[in-house]
Amino acid sequence: MNNKSEATSSGGIGVLGLLGVLFVGLKLTGVIDWSWWWVGDLRDALLDRVRNLPKPWAMMSPDEQRDQVEGCTMIAEHLVQEAVRIIASKGFPTIHGKLVKVQVKDGMQLQVDVSRHDPQRLIVIDSVERPVLLVVPEPDMFMGEKDKPKTSLDEKLGL
Repeated sequence: MNNKSEATSSGGIGVLGLLGVLFVGLKLTGVIDWSWWWVGDLRDALLDRVRNLPKPWAMMSPDEQRDQVEGCTMIAEHLVQEAVRIIASKGFPTIHGKLVKVQVKDGMQLQVDVSRHDPQRLIVIDSVERPVLLVVPEPDMFMGEKDKPKTSLDEKLGL
């Protein structure tokens, strides 16, 4: 076989695969009690990324690898934000919005902009004059990393 037709792959599960296995494992052991469709959605987001890789990692240029790292980072950030939202809501209906105005007088009035297409909008409308709980989760506190991901070139150069 000539070198042009040979392709190598690490054969490993990768970070995204490990994330998927982690979520499924946490679900099976009862650590998280999200419905299976959440686990499926998380798995599908990871698999979509892997399925759409243009070529094996080892055959990508450093720029292509950096693009993949950036895409995986965006997926991981989205998954963490969703997990924080789910955990913070404790099963209550939630709606995404942006706090745009706070007015303090005898009490506090808040103005929140939300999409009129959000499926939870009717719950908000039905909650006027009723007690509500505003939870402000901070997903950024979970956005760390132990090391920056490296391209194959970075690893070869010892960076």
